[in-house]
Amino acid sequence: MKNKKSLVAIIGILAVAAIGFTIAYNSDLMSFNNNFGTGLYRTEVSDTFTSPLDWKPCDTTAKTIAVKNTGTVDVAVRVKLDQYWKSKTGGDLAMLVDSNDNPLTTINFANDYADYWQKSGDWYVYKTALAPNATTHALIQSVSLSCNANLVGETTYSADGKTGESGNGAYNGASFHVDADIQTIQYDAINEWN
Repeated sequence: MKNKKSLVAIIGILAVAAIGFTIAYNSDLMSFNNNFGTGLYRTEVSDTFTSPLDWKPCDTTAKTIAVKNTGTVDVAVRVKLDQYWKSKTGGDLAMLVDSNDNPLTTINFANDYADYWQKSGDWYVYKTALAPNATTHALIQSVSLSCNANLVGETTYSADGKTGESGNGAYNGASFHVDADIQTIQYDAINEWN
């Protein structure tokens, strides 16, 4: 009887081992490597402008700024324009104005800029998402110096014959600057600008 119990125990152990071997033999371990790449966020700015060396009253100089989306995700674009005068020695000068305080320099916006750009505080915000490979429409087309601008002032002579300048003489040899700060952000994060 003892042998019978041992035989049953051995058969039981062999049966459990056979089932375990069959399960192990018929099972597979599979793994998958799932990579999630993010979209490419990249833009390029094009500033078309040739700096005049002898800008005179009545002159208009072409200047355009465009942003191209060279990435793979939609982007939002905004531009802030800052204009100022620098003396020939690099000092800050006040903006030139006429007798009615109208500026004598003018940033000429593109004829259709209001169709594409919206003023928001100090910024001009492009109204729609800029899709991959798309370029913004122009915000500005040129900058003008009024025909009424007196950049050299008047030459006066003192009693001893020495020459001096008066009026706007500080603008003689000065330079006018239009700086554009351009910001872009992934379009679905545009609310970060508010």
